[in-house]
Amino acid sequence: MSDILIDEEQNVWVREKYTGEKLGLNCVNYIPIKIPNFKAIKFSRYGYCIVFITEDNCVYVSNNYEFGIIEVGPLVKIPDFKATTVSCGNNHAVFITENNDVYVHGCNKYGQIGLGYNIYDSILTKIPNFKAVSVYCNGDNTIFITENNDIYACGDNRYGQLGLGHKFNVKIIAGIPNFKAVSLFLGYCITVFITKNNDVYVCGYNKRGQLGLGHNNDVCRPTKIPELNNLLMCALYYHTVFITENHDVYVCGFNKYGQLGLGHDKDVDIPTKIPDFKAISVSCSYYNTMFITENNDVYVHGLNESGQLGLGHNNRVEIPTKIPNFKAILIYCHIDYSMFITEDYDVYVCGHNKYYQLGLGHDNDDVNIPTKIPDFKFKPLQEKRFNKTKSARNI
Repeated sequence: MSDILIDEEQNVWVREKYTGEKLGLNCVNYIPIKIPNFKAIKFSRYGYCIVFITEDNCVYVSNNYEFGIIEVGPLVKIPDFKATTVSCGNNHAVFITENNDVYVHGCNKYGQIGLGYNIYDSILTKIPNFKAVSVYCNGDNTIFITENNDIYACGDNRYGQLGLGHKFNVKIIAGIPNFKAVSLFLGYCITVFITKNNDVYVCGYNKRGQLGLGHNNDVCRPTKIPELNNLLMCALYYHTVFITENHDVYVCGFNKYGQLGLGHDKDVDIPTKIPDFKAISVSCSYYNTMFITENNDVYVHGLNESGQLGLGHNNRVEIPTKIPNFKAILIYCHIDYSMFITEDYDVYVCGHNKYYQLGLGHDNDDVNIPTKIPDFKFKPLQEKRFNKTKSARNI
């Protein structure tokens, strides 16, 4: 869940005190505050650095030392450099330019910037003789999709999550042989690929059955999940949630806290349909899951120690349960707090609040019902909602 939000007018809002301080903001009241005189269309973050891209493809960073920039300030432009896309891992950043060149920066302990060595790279460096149209960073690895839908990867590969047929870390970008995909989703050391034919392939960490292949062994090559296709979207961490084009919901993986919504707490290793339930959108964290239905009702289940499910209590929930008298068009699900945006663009929050993370102006007790942030509306950038409208998430 993001503590940074970009609205439809490209204004950048910060909802959390410590992030605000990194950006030179005085979040004295612990409520959402706008970065003055600054607009952006994308952001990503790694380590202590936040990276923004503006509409004219300029790149700004919150930590000039990371990029070796002489200019000092809370938000500094990288000189003589433009990019259309950025994705960040734990401590590295990857940029794609307008002509699909790829530039990398940062920690390279696992080979995640693909340059053939393991030394931290403090300057933006172009990957030679390589182009890509999209990039996905996850922890300490990087996966690319090229213009002809080939898949290349580098970095941490301890569970086979790069799909290269082994579990060795990769220092130089390597292609997955005889495999193409048009998009992908990332979880904890898991990769879910979607092919042109809408088939679903998976690889990586599988201790809890989260790959949905009927076993608990790690998988080093993209492997097709039988009889699962035509996905609308996917969300995953230690558990995996698939929504199909007809809005059916299938789940598998870790289920200690009822986060699969199947009415029990046993792990599941094949995609299992939640009975009598449909949804158009999902957000999940480590231990809980939230859905939006076609009429904007919100259903939740999983861990609820801090009231993050918004049900008025702190009890664990094992089946999708509707938040009464409440609707939303967008949800952000965190391990111990949640945020909702309504059709009127009001922002509601619930859950853990010890560190002012709810943006309510105080750090009083946890909140277990959706509570409106006063005097704050947020209309997200790039709104679309599947075949209707859905707010693009910047998280």
